[in-house]
Amino acid sequence: MERGEGGELLKKAGIIASLRGVDRDRLAAAAHWLYEGGIHAMEIPLNTVGAYYLIRDLKKQLPKKALIGAGAVLDVADAKAALEAGAAFLCTPGIDKKVIQFGREARLPVYPGALTPTEVMKAWKYGSGGVRLFPAAAIGPAYAAEIKAELGHIPLIAAGGAVRAQAAEYIRAGCDAVCIDYTAILHSSEGADAVKMASELAEEIHEAFQAAESNNWREPNGSPAS
Repeated sequence: MERGEGGELLKKAGIIASLRGVDRDRLAAAAHWLYEGGIHAMEIPLNTVGAYYLIRDLKKQLPKKALIGAGAVLDVADAKAALEAGAAFLCTPGIDKKVIQFGREARLPVYPGALTPTEVMKAWKYGSGGVRLFPAAAIGPAYAAEIKAELGHIPLIAAGGAVRAQAAEYIRAGCDAVCIDYTAILHSSEGADAVKMASELAEEIHEAFQAAESNNWREPNGSPAS
């Protein structure tokens, strides 16, 4: 995968559901509910018991359109093991140059966590496929908009536990995707109710992308761009 495709992957997904702390017996069901609701990208944090097995298992169970990635990747050893398990992308909590370079060599998108403009620029210069604003809840959509105003060429993911409440705002602020814990999407719902909740979020994000694209075609005074 070429570097630019990392950003396209994010825009196509729009939402990454983090399957953090999911009971192993419930994980496959939760993943299916998310997928059926239109959320096709998911990450399994590597600090989850049996994470590599779970990545392999979900790839077998879900349609090929599903993107199953690895989160909480801490070093190259983690990255290699995730790749071998079939991860479609890697997310790191901070910036690790060696992990980013490994991803480039393996043609595997890496999305490192960063917070300040300096960190965002550093992660991009190292060759990341995009950057996770983490923890996004600590800074808010307005901060993300300021980052995109200066660094609009860098794909951004708003990530963190409290992002769900402002998910659409992050997209309208210019973020290319949001990463949300699955519990904040499904809560305690199951079956058709869970699919409905996932579908509502997917539609919310789709509408936010449409609004953001519409705004990009307008001048600051609100008139259409020439």
